Amino acid sequence: MPLHVHPRDVAIASLCGVIGLVAWIAFQASAPRYSHFPDEDFGNLGAYVAVVVVAAFMGGLLVPRSTGVVGLALGLPGLALSPFTAPRGDNDGLWTLIVPELVVLSAALVAVALGGGWLRSWLTHGRPNRPVM
Repeated sequence: MPLHVHPRDVAIASLCGVIGLVAWIAFQASAPRYSHFPDEDFGNLGAYVAVVVVAAFMGGLLVPRSTGVVGLALGLPGLALSPFTAPRGDNDGLWTLIVPELVVLSAALVAVALGGGWLRSWLTHGRPNRPVM
């Protein structure tokens, strides 16, 4: 059975992937890799999370039929690049926890996009429908 990928989903995944990549580079990958003092920069994980969560909600609101694509495409660039670009602090090994955190964040982004899709359905139809993933 051939896999059918809608061109709209490819375009949405590409746009969301670029947003996730730019957010990762701006808030995490641009920070110094190693820090030796407590007040040095470790990146801004909170800002990264805020940007991708807002983007996931807005993506779900704008394209409710592609909520799974929106959520995963926003989270996967950071997840793929994190082993190579995440700030490592004092190199005590705790930076590796960012990988499981980003797996959870990617799943949460799908849920947030589903919430945006649900809100869109509720606003347009006046009743809560479950968005198609």
